[in-house]
Amino acid sequence: MKTDQAIPGAHTQDHVRTASKRKPHKRFPGWLAVLVLTICVCESVLQLASLASPQIRWSLLPPWRQQLAEEIARVTTPTNLPDPIFGYRGNPDHPRHDSRGFHNAEALTSADIVAIGDSHTYGALLGSEQAWPAQLARITSLQVYNMGFGGWGPVEYNRIMDEAIELNPKTIIIAIYMGNDVVDGYRAAYLRGVGTEFIDPSLEPAIANTQALFDLQEATTRLFRTDQKKTNATSTSNSYREKNEPTLLRRARRLVSEHCKLYSLARMIGYRFNGRHARTLAGTGDDDSDWAYAK
Repeated sequence: MKTDQAIPGAHTQDHVRTASKRKPHKRFPGWLAVLVLTICVCESVLQLASLASPQIRWSLLPPWRQQLAEEIARVTTPTNLPDPIFGYRGNPDHPRHDSRGFHNAEALTSADIVAIGDSHTYGALLGSEQAWPAQLARITSLQVYNMGFGGWGPVEYNRIMDEAIELNPKTIIIAIYMGNDVVDGYRAAYLRGVGTEFIDPSLEPAIANTQALFDLQEATTRLFRTDQKKTNATSTSNSYREKNEPTLLRRARRLVSEHCKLYSLARMIGYRFNGRHARTLAGTGDDDSDWAYAK
C-alpha cells in the first residue's frame, strides 16, 4: 500500500521555482528602490564633494551661474593680488584658480610640461580645461601645468621660471604674444618698477623726453584697448536668457540644474563633448561653432 510522504526540501524548492517565475513587473518596485537609493547616495557624495572642494563646486555650476559667480568674484574675490616679485599674481582664493593662483583644476607637484604666458595661455573667458595647455595635455597624454597670467610679459615670464623649474618639467614653453608682450615688458620695467634689472640706462633720456610730451602709460594702455560698445559676452548672455524664458518645464529644469549635482555632472560631461561650455563662457553662443573656437 502506497502512502504519500513529504519529500524533505520540496516545499523550499517549489518556493524557489515560484520566485524565479515571478513576473518582471512584480520585481519592479525592488529595482526601483535600489535605483532611487543609488541615485540618493551618488547625489549625497557629489553634494559633499562640492562643499569640500571649490573647484568641484565651480565645475558643477551651470554656465549662466558661472558667469554670475565671475561677476561677483571680481567684486568679492579679486582675480589677482599684489606681489613684490611680479607686481601682481593670481589669487589662490579665486574660484577659477588652484592653490598657487594659476588657472588649473589642481596644483600639480610635478609636470612634464610647464606653459608660461599671458592671458592667451591663462585662458581668459575659458574654463581651465579649455585653455591651450590643458588641450595640449589631452593631445599628448602628458602632465601640463599652466603658469600663464593675464597682463604678464617677458619680465614676469623670466621671474616665474624658478617656480616652473621646481616642478621638474622636461619642457618649459614660453608663449610670446607679439601683440603686446613687448609693451608689457616695457610697462613692467619702466612704469611699474618690476624687473628694473632690464632697464637700459642709455634709453632713459629718450624716455624722459617722450614722457614730457605725453603720458606713456596711458598711451600704451590706449594702444591695446578695445573700443567695442557692446561685447559678445553681453549680447550672448541676453540672447541665452531670452531663449530660456520660463515655462513650467523650463523652470523645473532650471531648478534641477541649479541644485541637483548629478544633473550638473551629466551636463558638464555633455558640454565637454561638444564644446558648448566653452562657447557659453566665452560669449559666442553659436551652435555652429565647434572645438576650433577654443583651440
